[in-house]
Amino acid sequence: MTRRTCRRSGAALLLALGLSTCGDSTGPPPVALIQLLDALLSAEVATSLSFSVRIDDAMGIPIEGIPITFSPLQASGTVVPTTLTTAATGQVTVTWTLGETAGTQSVRVSAGAKSIVVEATATPGTPEAVLAFSGDTQTGVVGARLPAPLVAQVQDRFGNGVPGVLVVFETETGSVSASQATTDDVGRVQTGWTLGEQVGPQSLDAIAGVDLVTFSATAEPGPPSSLTIVSGNGQVGQVGVALPEATVIDVRDAFANAATGASVTFSADGSVDPASQTVDADGRVTVTWTLGTVSGDQVLTATAGAASVDVDAVAEPGPPALVEALSGTGQQSYATATLTEPLVVGVLDEFGNSVPDAEVSFVVLEGGGTVTPRGYRFGRRWPSTDDLDARRRDRDACSGGEGRGCRVRGVRCGRPSRVPRPSSSCPAVTGRPLSSPRRCPRASYGRFWTWLGPPCRGRRSRPP
Repeated sequence: MTRRTCRRSGAALLLALGLSTCGDSTGPPPVALIQLLDALLSAEVATSLSFSVRIDDAMGIPIEGIPITFSPLQASGTVVPTTLTTAATGQVTVTWTLGETAGTQSVRVSAGAKSIVVEATATPGTPEAVLAFSGDTQTGVVGARLPAPLVAQVQDRFGNGVPGVLVVFETETGSVSASQATTDDVGRVQTGWTLGEQVGPQSLDAIAGVDLVTFSATAEPGPPSSLTIVSGNGQVGQVGVALPEATVIDVRDAFANAATGASVTFSADGSVDPASQTVDADGRVTVTWTLGTVSGDQVLTATAGAASVDVDAVAEPGPPALVEALSGTGQQSYATATLTEPLVVGVLDEFGNSVPDAEVSFVVLEGGGTVTPRGYRFGRRWPSTDDLDARRRDRDACSGGEGRGCRVRGVRCGRPSRVPRPSSSCPAVTGRPLSSPRRCPRASYGRFWTWLGPPCRGRRSRPP
């Protein structure tokens, strides 16, 4: 009886010792889950918030005595303290001071072999300043919209964009597409700017609360819209020679600004030096015009873009360089008799232009006889073009007889019945009616007439 009782008591002691040994060797169960107990963490940048986590085993039972570490990721502020041990509830609570950058910030929570990342949203602080984000210091054309919009940003004291802030745009030069707008999610707002009409610097203010920012732009002249003659118009000069006064043209855009930098090209009778020129700071170009070789009206045309202007000048013939016999040569008559047709010569300059008011002398070289000068100056007008062929046509135009009319420089003269006929007492020019100068105008500019023999009596003694 005593032996059985001892055996039972020994077995109970061994069981108790075994249980005690087993409990000491196992310790806390392994971490199976780290659970965040707060949702939607959010706070203003550089402010603090708190959050709690719980450690559970595989059965979902909180574990006591588990050390937990907290490691903020880059630009995510600080956590105090960085290490905590779970209580009987398996929970810990820490304070997290967010960083200065708005947006998502993160902290890594580690316990044993497990870890999770806790995130929070850092919202911008109160508006502190408005800045020019983009579109500042552009260059554009007067009266035109700048190529890029003006973008302003409202920021807190850490430079984070602040959404939902009203911004007003004001300018005294030009206009804006939106006079006010509310900042977007990143604190930005934009508008388009059409520059004013004056060349030079222009400005625009973006105002948010008590702060503002000034945008600047440079307005350049628009394309040439008008060309105006300043000087050099209506000059009179000699063919083939530069005019004494330079030609000056003023070039303006549609808003009367000097079209500085625009290119002006020139075309003219004769030549222009230079043939093209850039408009200076005063809006002007200056060129020298050498007249063409044909006497009469001449034109210089200045062109810039779609605008142009004509400068006029009158080219006078140069000095006499050639005397040409036009009619009266090769006549036959008796000695001492007066030739029936006057001698007609033309005086030309080096370019073939008829020269008026030139003094001509007639000298008999052989055979004797006398010359009675009957030539006179036909005024100071001359045709704008008067080449050799035209002069020869004039010479031959009024040589018709009965039944034919007469044409001088394209003007139909009177019928033959109205043309005086030559007589023994007074020679006349066939085909040049003396009684109707209106129908047959003078066309012998630059020519001189004379007769050989005594003067005419009883009728006009010189051609019309």
